[in-house]
Amino acid sequence: MDAKEDSAEGVEPESHQESRMTVQLLVADEGNRRTIQRMLSDEFAVTTAQSIQPADLYLVGDRLLTTYRSALRDRVDRDDPAFCPVVLIRRPQLGNVHDWAATTDDDQPLLVDEFVEAPIDRALLVRRLRSLLVRRQQSIELLEQVSRLEVQKQALRRFERGIESTRNGVAMTDRTGTIEYANPAFEGITGYTQDETIGENARFLLPEGAADVFSEEFWQTMTDRGEWDGEVVIERKDAQRCVADATATAIHNDTGYIEGFVIVMSDVTERIQREQELQNRKEELDLLRQILTRYLRHNLRNDLNVILGYGQLFTETEGLSVQQAQWIRRRSLRRQIG
Repeated sequence: MDAKEDSAEGVEPESHQESRMTVQLLVADEGNRRTIQRMLSDEFAVTTAQSIQPADLYLVGDRLLTTYRSALRDRVDRDDPAFCPVVLIRRPQLGNVHDWAATTDDDQPLLVDEFVEAPIDRALLVRRLRSLLVRRQQSIELLEQVSRLEVQKQALRRFERGIESTRNGVAMTDRTGTIEYANPAFEGITGYTQDETIGENARFLLPEGAADVFSEEFWQTMTDRGEWDGEVVIERKDAQRCVADATATAIHNDTGYIEGFVIVMSDVTERIQREQELQNRKEELDLLRQILTRYLRHNLRNDLNVILGYGQLFTETEGLSVQQAQWIRRRSLRRQIG
């Protein structure tokens, strides 16, 4: 195999060694190997190791293809789905390129991606290697994008599972309050399925005659305020009413523009009912306490008046009858026991 060192017209070397892509050169003849290495060293990081190393492209002489075919196949398969090109330096006497490739690759997919005829034209070789390495770089970038998208997809799925698992009802709306998503807890609170909810404005949950909390003005104000919380009365699908503790928060995109809102609500009807029952009992106890206080004061005042009368009689007559003394004693004992 012969290699000639022609000048590569229009070929500009890379300015930084670390930005170069790696080419492994597998050529049997040492003189040809040195010549080809010099041809490529201004453009690529060239290695001439005798065993297959991690590289971006493999440039193989036809005499060594059989020797390295298995190792190259392993390397190409390992990089898959990233494109890992193999270029064959082919001697003219091998005959038809496609017939030769078919007989050397057996029933497996073709290992060789490109052929270069010997003697080698440097400019042609560099252009072909550049083209293949651009494809490799694009495949790597695409693979990285797919990986990032997969990570984002998994993160989004975890977020979705978390939203679907929470006991709080969650709904997402556009800027006008039209519902675009509702989680299962939201369905449980309202009684409406997700299909029945999506596309409706949040105000459809408010009972007729109730204050229009989610009015058009409300969503316009929310674009300035960004957050709201309060209690709202909701009419369920079964016409039963419940009280929900709700918050509405604006959703901003990367530029700060409000593109929608998230509504989080919890059913607090039972809590409010318990609080009302406790308040009612407190009021009943207060009323009973007032009644008992008035009653006791009345009876005590009457007893004291009698005792004072007997005391005055005792002072005036210097003595009480047996019945009067027993009455005072019984009243005193009763007060002590009570």
